[in-house]
Amino acid sequence: MSEGQIERKSLEDLKAVLREAHNQSIKLVIMGGYAVAAYTRGYRSTKDIDLVADKPALGKLKGLLTSLGLNRPKYLSPTKISACPSQA
Repeated sequence: MSEGQIERKSLEDLKAVLREAHNQSIKLVIMGGYAVAAYTRGYRSTKDIDLVADKPALGKLKGLLTSLGLNRPKYLSPTKISACPSQA
């Protein structure tokens, strides 16, 4: 996949995560490159999706990510999961 294709896929994955999180009433905060892009209304190259959820929601969030094929978390703490975008 080209870098542009990976970035587009990452954005599609983010939209799917946010849509499903809304459907499951999971409250998320977007961090990282997508947050910077939204805050500055500028372009920020990013390939990963950085999300923060409260501790009680982590189990639901992990299930949501797995159901969307984003089941390779590269970082996990009590309040943060940062999932790599799918490479398919």
